[in-house]
Amino acid sequence: MFGFAKKIVSTLETQATNYLSAGSDASTENSMGLRVLAVDKNSLGEKYGFESWFDFIMAINGYPVVSFLQSGESHDSNPYARQEPSSDYTRLLEFLAYEVNTNKSDLVFRVWSAKGAVERDVTIPNHEFTADNNEQLDDISISPSKKDGNVVQNSAFKRLQITLQLTPLSTAGYVWHVMRVHPNSPAYHAGIMPDEYIINCEGGLLATGGEDLLGRVIQSVYNKWQQSATSGATPCSVVLYVYNHDYDAVRPVTVYPNETWGGRGLLGCDIGYGLLHKIPEVVGKYHKDDDDSDVDLTPGGVMFSAQPGAPDVPAQSDNVLQPAVRAPSFADTPAEPVARRKKPSKYVAPKSDLTSYFEEETAKSKLIDGESKTTHGTVPAPPKITKEQS
Repeated sequence: MFGFAKKIVSTLETQATNYLSAGSDASTENSMGLRVLAVDKNSLGEKYGFESWFDFIMAINGYPVVSFLQSGESHDSNPYARQEPSSDYTRLLEFLAYEVNTNKSDLVFRVWSAKGAVERDVTIPNHEFTADNNEQLDDISISPSKKDGNVVQNSAFKRLQITLQLTPLSTAGYVWHVMRVHPNSPAYHAGIMPDEYIINCEGGLLATGGEDLLGRVIQSVYNKWQQSATSGATPCSVVLYVYNHDYDAVRPVTVYPNETWGGRGLLGCDIGYGLLHKIPEVVGKYHKDDDDSDVDLTPGGVMFSAQPGAPDVPAQSDNVLQPAVRAPSFADTPAEPVARRKKPSKYVAPKSDLTSYFEEETAKSKLIDGESKTTHGTVPAPPKITKEQS
């Protein structure tokens, strides 16, 4: 029964995904972007809020990044895959160098986030690239090497210092939503909590996505550990990267899968995957309305504060027991019109005395038993039998 219900849910999610993809011009299934794989410490990328794994650069100064690449090229969604280079970033890098060095323009990045599919603009002023010793952005005219695949390394952006890869936006849905953590399970002891998201694994083993990929990876690691010679000396372990939406933070978690914890599975947690289990938006992180510019959504923050020119709050009355609004009085309510009054009924309910009822029933019984006075009819009496006849 559970397997049948699971198939129904999977079918509905697939149909919903296809419907949303067909009805939206900006479908994320076929869109491509430069995914931020890494951001260096104390770099411009970190300063201006680029987030690794979550952010995709869709356009630069109004030009889509895919317009700088040759058409008909294959793109691998796995950043850890080792393959022949399939994308040439020469024109893109030359465009960046021209915008910064020749046009002296600011770089405006149109960034799509996997957290709720939110888009935002990240503007880096031109002086940020020439602030130190009048350095300019490197003049780049290189193609990715075989070792690097189709990954744009940090050297391509000397001041930006981020690592990028052309990736479909659909890979942002390759997350596993933790629905429930069973007590005393390996996931419970590792500190994984409900409503968290497993986004990757050590070595990038979860980068290709798939509903059953997490289970197959954990089972493969456990089987390999059982076959190793040191299986009895060291426990089986695997590092998972877990995202917590409440704190908006990613942390590595070391899990020790085993089959003897007292329940089903190697992790001991219920997982959701698909359209209904994507990472939601972090409210108030990227976009703020003008009316909510002073609203602090952080825990313990002040949501409302007095503003100059704001209307004063009326002072509290001295009599705190006096109601603010007087209850309506029904004494002055006009009486109901006479014409609409109901006339009293002439029917009088019988008394709750059962004496008459019992007397009537007694009379009926006596009549049936023949105790009442009866009259003889025309039928003659039966003949008397004499001694002679007998």
